[in-house]
Amino acid sequence: MDGQLFVQFIASILMSALRKKTRTSNLIEKHTIRELLGEMATLTKIKYAGKYGHTLTEVTNLQRHILTSFSLDLPT
Repeated sequence: MDGQLFVQFIASILMSALRKKTRTSNLIEKHTIRELLGEMATLTKIKYAGKYGHTLTEVTNLQRHILTSFSLDLPT
């Protein structure tokens, strides 16, 4: 019970930080937090064995906008 309460407390802190950042970047006017998280959930890193390393799935325009709004670089 204590572990679950702690995890929910941390999750509420993260959600509060996400809401604050989306308000300052005007993303909240067009999309909900759930929509933004759902959009970012489709971004996947694929690892290949050997010399090929890893690659990302194709990044949509909305995902690019979200990453730039949060001042995050697109991983290469």
